[in-house]
Amino acid sequence: MEDVVMNSERFKIQNSLEANYLCVEMREPIRLDAIAMKVLKADCPDFLISYQVKTINDQFLFRYRLMNTVALEYSNMTLPKAAFLKMYKSLLIPFINGRDWFLDYHNLCVDPRYVYLNRGGDKAYFIYVPEGSFRNTDEEIITFFRKVFTKTMIIDDKDFQVRLYQYFAADENITLAGLYQLILDEIKEDVPVFEQEVSPQRQDSAKQIYSQVKTSVAAALSQAVSSVKTEVSEKVVKEENVVRSDELVLVPDENKNDKVMDVLFGDGKKKKEKKEKEKEKKEKEKKEKEKTKSIFGGGFFKKKKDAVVISEELGGTGEIGVRKEVVKKPKAVGEMVGSGVRKVEMSDETETEDDMDIGFPRLELMSSEMAGAPGRIDLNFPGQFIIIGRTSSDEVKPDVAFPEEFKRIGRRHVRIDKGADGYYLIDLGSSNHTFLDGKMLVPNQQYRLCNGMVVQFTESKPVRYRVCVQE
Repeated sequence: MEDVVMNSERFKIQNSLEANYLCVEMREPIRLDAIAMKVLKADCPDFLISYQVKTINDQFLFRYRLMNTVALEYSNMTLPKAAFLKMYKSLLIPFINGRDWFLDYHNLCVDPRYVYLNRGGDKAYFIYVPEGSFRNTDEEIITFFRKVFTKTMIIDDKDFQVRLYQYFAADENITLAGLYQLILDEIKEDVPVFEQEVSPQRQDSAKQIYSQVKTSVAAALSQAVSSVKTEVSEKVVKEENVVRSDELVLVPDENKNDKVMDVLFGDGKKKKEKKEKEKEKKEKEKKEKEKTKSIFGGGFFKKKKDAVVISEELGGTGEIGVRKEVVKKPKAVGEMVGSGVRKVEMSDETETEDDMDIGFPRLELMSSEMAGAPGRIDLNFPGQFIIIGRTSSDEVKPDVAFPEEFKRIGRRHVRIDKGADGYYLIDLGSSNHTFLDGKMLVPNQQYRLCNGMVVQFTESKPVRYRVCVQE
């Protein structure tokens, strides 16, 4: 069993083959809450992570089996209002309802590294430590909820974000009950009308209105269709060699479909011809410009990053102040096909020595059994972190997205943090795991990225990248 020591001296992660555990060490003198322990053993609420009491090397500790969840510290905090309200309500529920299990909410862990969310981000899981020395003050708990809000960006309702900010800034006597009621009021406002309770009288009235609207819309639609059909028939019948029936217009010539489509949607053929002529004109102008270029303006010499680039064909010496253009073989992303032959997509990009410099932080694709993986993941990002995942229907997309065909890669698979001393990789509770130099990562833990390391996404059909950073 491998131990990963946390920043907090009382917390550590135990990594074993069957599961990952969070262990909380107790300090002398140990004062256990016997009632809470009995209640949790008999009926643990769904917002708490179950635990076991263990003694290891004369050390008394609580051991919590971690689920496939994401720590709040690394969760997505750019959310629509509805998603934020669900998440925030779920965080508040243990503090409001915990008394039903005879639990003291002061013993709930409010460290964002050890508060977990499900993949949907709308269900929170807390660690409860039934021991006297492990207690948070009311001020610390309110500070926790204030920080969660300040880290959140509401993308579709800025007015709500301002109101909540003013609530935290103006009210010095904030209570958990008051905060919970505020969230409930906002959720009630967001409930669609058809989901709210409606009296029978209101329902009958609504049905009548719906029926009237449906009838009027149907009549208007029928009239519009009839009008269009008449117009089409009148225009088409004027064409030569047309045979007309009561329900159908038959055009015997080979261009009949084009004629009907032109009547309905305009002359698409003419538009197409116009676009082709414009394209030919642009290509002709481009060729004329190329003819007027001198031999030195044709691409033999060029500027790049304020330095002269001399091609190998011209006998570049590689002296100081002059750098060679290094032409590499085209990169390929392979895919195995039935015959055993690797199908590849080729790239004609030319890579310079500057691009290869390890000072340019990136993940460089090494291998992928499927085509379409990003060839390079730039680590020179402007913010503090990026999210790597898979394209999906989620409203908020990851910063680096694999195509949706990469089903083994999670929608939010890993996160890369930019620290003062380098870059750190964090697995976000992915189902198919992340590996660093062949070792599986413990979810929600930071791992330093060093130059030359290999990052692997998923165990089956893996995608491998080499770390290129300056140390």
